[in-house]
Amino acid sequence: MAKSKKYFSNKVQCSDGYKFDSNKEHGFYHDYIKHCGYKFKVHPTINLLPKFAIGGMNMGGMSYTPDFIIYDMGKMKHVYDVKTSVSPKATDSAAKNRFKRFAFENNMPVEVVVPRAHDFKMTILGLTKSFEPQIFTNVDYDIHDYIGQ
Repeated sequence: MAKSKKYFSNKVQCSDGYKFDSNKEHGFYHDYIKHCGYKFKVHPTINLLPKFAIGGMNMGGMSYTPDFIIYDMGKMKHVYDVKTSVSPKATDSAAKNRFKRFAFENNMPVEVVVPRAHDFKMTILGLTKSFEPQIFTNVDYDIHDYIGQ
């Protein structure tokens, strides 16, 4: 069966050598990441759960690949996942579970971002208290000012 174009669309090749999953992700990189003044990684793979033996077989591990991680003085400042909407319905449950596992392991939430014409909207999924989407024009904010330490 052919894979749906909705989920496996053509990648966007960037002149900087990166390959992005969508035009929105590519635009977010150019508008907010590339010249942000911080060190960053594009599509780093984070191992959340190693492969492990169960009986005489192995159970596969689990990893998460955020779109961008921004670092400030060697520590994670932001972990971004670019989506088409900040609504929880726009993110599948497997991704939400990875976001939670990542946050648990790293004490850092995954920020779901939606690029817009002159800014971006950000939210954090899976919190036990209501978190209203925030609007930013750059990445120079501390997420802990919004969620606490």
